[in-house]
Amino acid sequence: MMSRIRFIVFSSPRSGSTALREALHRHNGVTCCGEIFGKNRILSLPRHLLGATGAELLDERNADPAAFAERVFSAGRDPAIGFKLLPSQIVTLENASLFRLILEDTAIRIVFLWRRDLARRYISERKFLEAGRRGGSEDEGDLVIDTEDMRADCRRYANLRRAMRTILMREHFAEVYYEDLAANDPQAFKSISDLLELSEPLAGLGDENTDRRNRGTVRVANEQDLLDRCAYTIGQE
Repeated sequence: MMSRIRFIVFSSPRSGSTALREALHRHNGVTCCGEIFGKNRILSLPRHLLGATGAELLDERNADPAAFAERVFSAGRDPAIGFKLLPSQIVTLENASLFRLILEDTAIRIVFLWRRDLARRYISERKFLEAGRRGGSEDEGDLVIDTEDMRADCRRYANLRRAMRTILMREHFAEVYYEDLAANDPQAFKSISDLLELSEPLAGLGDENTDRRNRGTVRVANEQDLLDRCAYTIGQE
């Protein structure tokens, strides 16, 4: 019997991880859950896999994150099963056992998804958070972002990428970038398909674009000035 392929889509926020998760989950032979380790919530976990209510699953996860991950990995019948994970969901005391599991069990495969343009990542995140804060109202005017705040965030995410890449690197590891996925670059999808040993290659994301998935419309008044003054791209820091 073929061994089950277990994987994690490890990603920075606002980097296309939701669209990639959905594309993987639609693929024949793959179950890809969402943020099952989000703070106080479990997102995009097909409930039939574990046969429990949302409250029961949350209690089980909080009691033992590593055991919960193992149970998810063992659920269903698809040859490949995994979930999405953000840095903020792994580097916590509450999820220390999960972090240890991932470090020690190097058979868990890693799709390492980041965004090359860290300045645009920050702007996207600020728009997303601001739209949520406004609750759909567009009456509060344009958002203004401080250049130094953006530079500091870009440096943090560049350093975080280097650290997490070093920690999670293993034999079964595919590094891909948001920009390549958004452009439907065949090589990016081939690296994921090869990693997960998909019988039919992953063709692309379809029509999804996570940058358009904001909870309302927020305009950054100084966006072009920010991008002109603070270009910050991985590989060109």
